[in-house]
Amino acid sequence: MVSRSSRQLLVEREERRIEAFEYGEGNETVILAAGNARPAAQLDRLAADLATTGFRAITYNYRGIGNSSGPIGGLLLHDLADDVWALADDVDARRVHLVGKTYGNRVMRTAASDQPDRCASLVLVGAGGLIPPSEETQALYRRFLDPSISTQEWTELNAALMYAPGHEHLSAAAADLGSFPDVARRGKQRHTDRRVGDGRIVANAHHRGTPGSSGGSSQRPRHRHRAAQFLAGRSPRLRSQHDRRTARSTQPTHR
Repeated sequence: MVSRSSRQLLVEREERRIEAFEYGEGNETVILAAGNARPAAQLDRLAADLATTGFRAITYNYRGIGNSSGPIGGLLLHDLADDVWALADDVDARRVHLVGKTYGNRVMRTAASDQPDRCASLVLVGAGGLIPPSEETQALYRRFLDPSISTQEWTELNAALMYAPGHEHLSAAAADLGSFPDVARRGKQRHTDRRVGDGRIVANAHHRGTPGSSGGSSQRPRHRHRAAQFLAGRSPRLRSQHDRRTARSTQPTHR
């Protein structure tokens, strides 16, 4: 049985350092990008689940979170995508599966566009951008990114913004992942439908966050199941193993 624990990786490239966490020892590699200003821990359960299906799954912290650091001013999505490929190079992965959650979908779409020959598959979780949110939602999100709000208010806003009706209680479980509002609050993102490289994010490379006032949300079981199911389908060698595991498990019921 594959262990659900991870191994820390530190990738050094010139003036940047990327902190990553490796789950499993499979022949095929999956790299997962979390939401905007969210720590790698947001995806640890998904990565651990993927490792049990035979993949080597890797999560990582964006610059400015955890032990990741590097130049910040004027960053493009292409720069964040380059961090992904630097990580792939460090683990000797020629072709990788790319998974991006919410804002991470933009990073991974850019990574796939920059080096399409190295992208084995691309999975987008909670991807948006084509249809802008309402003014009310944008106002709530701006408040959500205010580092001065209390933990209680943050938890309530996180529940309203990040979870489907009936699952708001899961917001409390995200409160111990660490808070990095400055990374997101100072982001100036410009996105278009035609050019995924038009986004910018400006962050504080030295911000470490405040425990107990966190960003991020727990992965719903159905999302984890679908990602693992899709990736196993892309790999004939892993398909039968995944099918056996799925047959033994209880089917998820969360929305």
